[in-house]
Amino acid sequence: MNSCTVQLWWNKQRIKKSGNVSLYIQLVSKRQSVQIPLKIEWPLDKIDPKKKEITKRMADDPDLLSFQSIIEREKAKYWNIIRRFLINNTDFKLTDVIREARLYQGGTMLIEFMENAIRSRQKAPKMKDRIKASTAEVHRASLNWVKKYLNDIDVPIQQVDGDWLEQFADYLRDSMGEPGVWVKIKDVKAYLGYAFSKRVQVNLDYKRYKVTLPEPDTIALDESQVATLLELYDNVERIGALRPYLRGFLFACLTGLRISDLQRWHKSWLRDGGFEFVPHKRRLSKIQPKPLFIPLIPMAQKFIRNLPDEKLGLPSDQEFNRGLKAIAAMAGINVKLTSHVARHTFGTSLAIKGVPIAVIAKLMGHKNLETTMRYINVAEQTKFKAMMQLQNYFETAEK
Repeated sequence: MNSCTVQLWWNKQRIKKSGNVSLYIQLVSKRQSVQIPLKIEWPLDKIDPKKKEITKRMADDPDLLSFQSIIEREKAKYWNIIRRFLINNTDFKLTDVIREARLYQGGTMLIEFMENAIRSRQKAPKMKDRIKASTAEVHRASLNWVKKYLNDIDVPIQQVDGDWLEQFADYLRDSMGEPGVWVKIKDVKAYLGYAFSKRVQVNLDYKRYKVTLPEPDTIALDESQVATLLELYDNVERIGALRPYLRGFLFACLTGLRISDLQRWHKSWLRDGGFEFVPHKRRLSKIQPKPLFIPLIPMAQKFIRNLPDEKLGLPSDQEFNRGLKAIAAMAGINVKLTSHVARHTFGTSLAIKGVPIAVIAKLMGHKNLETTMRYINVAEQTKFKAMMQLQNYFETAEK
């Protein structure tokens, strides 16, 4: 197996008139060596020859830390490449290391790029690039799995192709279910696309690999469960501080709003007979999105009639779902209440009442009718269960 050393180097025989020498990164392997220029000059008498480090040029050298950082970053770059060869037990030449290093330039390493992009996108000037703090946390979680997979050894973005993603997905399946794998692959592909949009060289073969998200169970409340929650909402003393949470949930049951739009809902959206808005999910569309109009039935109007301010006053997604969990326990409903359950309840209720699928799709902002079909399927199952109850009734009567 190869052994290799990465260190700071300078040529003591080539001292400039100023007393400075040019600095290099030196790679040494099998009695061969190569020097890569750093484009940095430093006084020869301010270099520690034993530690192979630069030292202060003056009492308070303002640039010392900056130059030390550059040198350490360059050393780490080459050492990362060498480690990857060593871990894979692959013979290599110094020319192989230098060739790999060329791909390293310009922030084109996967881990490095994702770390920087996640940080910068929270304050991105363009809305299409900006992400919320909660989204950034999800992306960091995906990045941490990338780091585990790579043993914290960075790889050039250009190496990430369809085969790489497939191997990464197989690694993830040892630790999580298919929905988790889908999220991690989706996030990595999103940052590959983001890198491409920033003119970083990307291997577009990554688009070839796809993970299909399993169709989730459509959990919706029935009429009796909604009635129980309406009764709880009217019991102001019992519901207490959780009333705004329940108000938002019930409003979503009657309007089909996603949590992102529920949190944004504003009285300025109100129009005659309903409200109009551009769904948050459509904000990144390349085509100018059309506003969506949702009619407001009298029962829904009562939830926005006496708001303390112009909005529904909802917290973050996580806090909202924690509140809904407490509400379900308080109401005795054996369902894991989430913001999605409210939207599913809206769609399923319309389907059970026989509303045409095209109308449901329009009210829910679906572009694809296949998405809406899940509610039709749940409605058919509900009707079948009702008919089976009727059969059980008559069978019992016969006895």
